[in-house]
Formats: sequence, C-alpha cells, structure tokens
Amino acid sequence: MLSFTIFLLFLLFPSVESNTKIVVVWGVPVEQSAVKVNDWNKCITQCLNDVQCVVSGTLIQKTGTSCNLFHLGSVKTVRKTDKESGQKVGFKRTIDNCPNSIDPPLFGKSSVSQTFVYNGDNYKYNITKIGTTGWSFGFSNTIQCPDDSFLSVRNKNQVCISVQLFPGPNFCKMQADGIKLCQSIGAIGLTGPYTYPEGNIIANHAANKLKETTSVKYKYQNFWIDGDRTGKTTVKVSDPTLNGVEGYDWQTSLTKVDETYSCVYLGTKGIYFGKTYPYECSSDKAGGFCMRGAICRTKPVTYY
Repeated sequence: MLSFTIFLLFLLFPSVESNTKIVVVWGVPVEQSAVKVNDWNKCITQCLNDVQCVVSGTLIQKTGTSCNLFHLGSVKTVRKTDKESGQKVGFKRTIDNCPNSIDPPLFGKSSVSQTFVYNGDNYKYNITKIGTTGWSFGFSNTIQCPDDSFLSVRNKNQVCISVQLFPGPNFCKMQADGIKLCQSIGAIGLTGPYTYPEGNIIANHAANKLKETTSVKYKYQNFWIDGDRTGKTTVKVSDPTLNGVEGYDWQTSLTKVDETYSCVYLGTKGIYFGKTYPYECSSDKAGGFCMRGAICRTKPVTYY
C-alpha cells in the first residue's frame, strides 16, 4: 500500500474551504524542467497558490530536502517509487473530500481531468494511470474555440475566427462599426487571412453565414477585415498572429487603387470571393456592394 498524505489549503476566501488539494505519493517526475524550492512545506504551499503548478516532486537526501515545482507542459510522466527510494511527489487534485480509496492519487480511476484558469484563459489536462508503473499528464496545448468561431492554425499560433454580421435595421455599416461589432462580442479585434487558403476558408464561412439572413439583397456582401493602408502599396495590420498582409489576395493591384481607400474588406461572391480589396473606411454600401459585417479574432474557451 502506498503511504500518502493530503494537504489542504484555504484559497481565495479564508472562510470558504477550497477543493484544491495536494495528494502526496511515492514517485518521481521523469522530466526535470522545474522550479526549485528548498523547503517541502513551502513547496506544497507554492504549488497550491500557483495555478500553473500541476505537481511537486522532492528527493529526500541525508543532508537535506529539496523540492521542485512542475508547471503544465513541463512534466509528462511520473514514475511510481516506494518508501525506500525517499522520492515523493504531490499531485494537485480538485476533490471535495478525501476519498476512502487506497489507490491515490486517482483513487481507483484510470484517468481524471483537471482544469485551471490562468490570465483569463481556461486550461484542461488529464492525469492517466500507466498500469502499475506510474502516471502520465495529457496536454496537447490545443485550443477550443467559442461556438460561433472556428479554429485556424497560423504557423505556431492557433487562433479562433468568427464571422459576425451587422444587425438590422442598417445591415451595411462602416469599418468603425466593424471594430465595435468585434468588441461587442468580447473579441480581440479584427483579423484577416494569414494565407490565401485561409482567406478562402473565411470567405466560405462568411458565405454560409449570409445564407442565414436572406432579407439583405445585395449582389456583393463583403466583410471588414484588419488593415490600415498607410501608403500606396503599404498596409499595416494590428493582429500579431498575421504575417503582415502576406496572406491577403488582392483582387486588384494596390498601385491601381485610390489611396483614399485606406481600410480593407474580404469578398464573398463572384470574382471577389476570398479576395481582399481596399475601400473607404466611411463607406457602408454603394451600388450592389454592402459591407455586411466583420471578421473577428475571438478568445479561446479552453486550452487542452
């Protein structure tokens, strides 16, 4: 039977008992990328107070005790040891009460899910039992997007993109309204295509979104995207996940477009499908054109 102890700490509100606990068992993290803490009790306290900490490990030596804190992503496997090894680890668990099971730290389960919030983002990972030899941490750093958004990968970045329509009665609006539209849903801001293929994907999502509202009768319904034209052929973007405007597939060469057209839209129909084009920021509609909404980059719901 494994010897184990549960350390309980009151968090956030002194009068409210927290369900965050450290379950200590004999074991050792295989990875050694950690934050060192000299005192074991301080190590336990720090791990409880550090939302990113998922496990604490210690090696008890004849000359003293040292302890390491492991953040999510820095530990993948914990190997089970015994009392003679002098090696023990503390797993951070979210449990209401001390279970009666004799199989810590999962207490009879083959796998458990843990979550925490860091900088306003939700993180989720799994702790899974590896036979009788130890435990593994499952975390792929993949994002889950809100229901109204879709996931897109931009080099090392994963982003959530949302197609937003202007509400009536004025369905066609200016670029400033597009920025406000993104802000109204709590989005990070306007975004644009990272690559030509992504531009087509966004345009396809936008075209499908337009099918939900057939009452707006314009031949070309376009969407405001990130872009501030600062010169004849120069356009700056505010979204750091974009590679400038490398992914913008211009429908017409910028050298042939009036310099007063300093904002940018993405087309969804005909020859404008997936294409980007500079336009007057204060324009909302003209002829068969309607600036129907905005392309926003939204915040992920969960990292898992």
